[in-house]
Amino acid sequence: MKRTLCILLSLMLAVTGLVGLGVSAGATNVGDIILFGNYPQTKVSETTALKNAANAATWNSYGYYTGNGIYDGNMTASDFMKYADFVSGGVKYRAVKFTKYRPNFTNQASIADSSYQDENGYSPNTTYYFKYEPLKWRVLNPSSCLVMCETIIDAQAYQNVVRRESASDIYYYYIGSTSTFANNYAESSIRAWLNNDFYNTAFNNTQKANIRNTTISNDAYPSEHSLYSSVWTTDPIFLLSYDEVRQSIYGFSNLESKKAKGTDYATCQGLHVEVSGFSGWRLRTAGEYSGMTRFVQYHGGTVDDENVARTCLGIRPACCLSDLTSDTSQNSYTVTATANPTAGGTVTGGGVYSDGQSATLTATNNPGYLFSGWYKNGVRVSSNKSYTFTVIEDVTLTAKFSTLSMSYTVTANANPAEGGTVTGGGSYSAGNTATVTATPKSGWHFTGWFEGNNKVSSNASYSFTVTGNVTLTAKFEKDNPTQNATLNVPQAATVGYKSTVNVTATAESVPDGYFVALYDGETQLAKGDNKTVSCAITKMKAGKTLTAKVIDVDGNVQSNADGKLEKDITITVKTGFFDKVKAFFLGLFGLLPKVELKP
Repeated sequence: MKRTLCILLSLMLAVTGLVGLGVSAGATNVGDIILFGNYPQTKVSETTALKNAANAATWNSYGYYTGNGIYDGNMTASDFMKYADFVSGGVKYRAVKFTKYRPNFTNQASIADSSYQDENGYSPNTTYYFKYEPLKWRVLNPSSCLVMCETIIDAQAYQNVVRRESASDIYYYYIGSTSTFANNYAESSIRAWLNNDFYNTAFNNTQKANIRNTTISNDAYPSEHSLYSSVWTTDPIFLLSYDEVRQSIYGFSNLESKKAKGTDYATCQGLHVEVSGFSGWRLRTAGEYSGMTRFVQYHGGTVDDENVARTCLGIRPACCLSDLTSDTSQNSYTVTATANPTAGGTVTGGGVYSDGQSATLTATNNPGYLFSGWYKNGVRVSSNKSYTFTVIEDVTLTAKFSTLSMSYTVTANANPAEGGTVTGGGSYSAGNTATVTATPKSGWHFTGWFEGNNKVSSNASYSFTVTGNVTLTAKFEKDNPTQNATLNVPQAATVGYKSTVNVTATAESVPDGYFVALYDGETQLAKGDNKTVSCAITKMKAGKTLTAKVIDVDGNVQSNADGKLEKDITITVKTGFFDKVKAFFLGLFGLLPKVELKP
C-alpha cells in the first residue's frame, strides 16, 4: 500500500508539482513573467542624500554565522554584517555594510580567501546601497499558480548550524536535534529564512493575502536515500524540488531554461558568480549524504550535491498565488493607530498609504490624562502628539496616555562605561522636564542619546518631557589616535649589483603603543618603535618593493585622514655587462635568487 501511495503521489507531483491545488488564473502561460512584491536588487552609487538617510535609519544585524573550520555545531551568529532600510526621494533603499567578510561556509572563519564578496567587488567598512524593485516571477504552472523568482535574489546556507560526532563520522546533524540530519528541509535554516526574513521583507499584507500556503513533498533523491527524506511541510514560500526542476511542463525543457543570474544584492551577500555570469541555486531536496542537498549548477545541470553549510549558493524562492492576473508589485501599507488606555485619549491618521508616502498621526489626550508618546513594538518613537514618518511597511503605532498623578523613572547609562559619564537620571513627576547630560572622557567622543536602537538626540545635553519610565543610553566612541599621523619613506633608489642597501622609514604624530614596520608583501621584515624602522637588504641582484606601514600591537594597519598608513619603497639594481652574463647563466639553472632579506 505504501508503494502504491508513493506512485500516486509522484503522479500528482508530476502534474501539479504540489498538493491540493487547482485554482485557475485565466490565460497566463508557462514562462510568462509577472511582477509581485519588492526586494533590494540593483546597486546604486552613494549620494549625500542616501548617506544621510542611511545614517538616520535603524541598522539591523543579519546574524550571519562563522565558525572554527570544523563541523562541531559551534557556528556563531554575530553582528559583523548589517543592513538598514530607508526611503530617500520617495524611493525605498537598503544600505549594507560589513566589518569582515562573510565566509563561504558557516563553519569557516571570516577571511577574504574564504568569501566571494571581495571577488564581487565588495569590501569591509564600506556602505553599499541597493534599490528596492519589483520582483519578477516566472509562471511554472498556470493552473496551480505556481511561480518562481526569475533571478537569484539572495545567497544563503541551507543549514546554518551543523555538527558531526567526529572527523571520521559520515553523518552530519542539525544541532537542534541529535537525530535530525543536516539536510532535513523541515528543520532547515533556509525554510525559516524564506518564511520570515524574505516573506516579511518582500511582501505587504495585501500581497501576503495573495500567497497560498502550499503543502510540498520533501523526499530525498534518489529514492534509495530515503533515510534523508523529511516530513512534508506547508508554507507560503519554499524552494523547488529536484523533481520539479526536471518537469518540461514547467518550462524546464533544457539546461538553458534552468540557468540563472544573480542581482547586485545577491552578489553583495557573497553569491558565487562563474565567469559566464551565471550562478548555481539551491533546491530543497536532500541528496546522497546527510550534509548535502541537490542544487542547479550554473550551467543548468541538476546532478550534483552541495554542502548544506555553504553560503554562496543562490536562492530562487517559489510560491503559489491565488491570482496571477493583477500586478501587485506596487506596495501599499496599512498604518494602524491605537490608544492605550482607550480612556486616555483619541488618535487619528491611520489608514492605507503608498510605499514612501508620508503619514501623520495625531493624539489628543482626554482630561485627567497626559500623552506619553507614540510607541512601536514597545519602543517610543516620538514624544510629540503629532508624529510624521515615511511609510515603508505595515505598522501599528500606539499612543500611550498616563494619569497626571503618576511619577516615572528616568535611567541614564553610558555605553561603553569607560567612554564617559552621564547625569540626570532619577524619579520625575509626569509632565516634568528631565535633562540628561553626557560628558566624554579624554580620548573619547559622544555620538548620541539612544532609547533602544532609536537615536533621540545628538546633543550631549538632552531635555524632554517625562511621560513614562524611560531608559536612555549615551553612546561614546573612541577617538582615532592616528588620525593626524604621517608616514615618510625614502625615494625610489638604484643600487649596484649584489650590493647592500639600508632602508629606513619614519613617521610623525604616532602615539605610543603603535609601531612603524617594514613588509615584504605580507611578511614583516622589521618592526621599530613609533618613530622609525630600519632594514638591511643584502646581495641585491634584482628589483624589490618594500612597504612601510603604521600598525598597532596586533599588526592592524592604521588609518589617517588620507587612508591607510602604508607606503611603498621601490629599489632597482644597476648591473654591469659581466654581472648580466653571470646572472643569465645562473638563471638558466635556477640558481639565481632575487633578493636575500636580513631584517
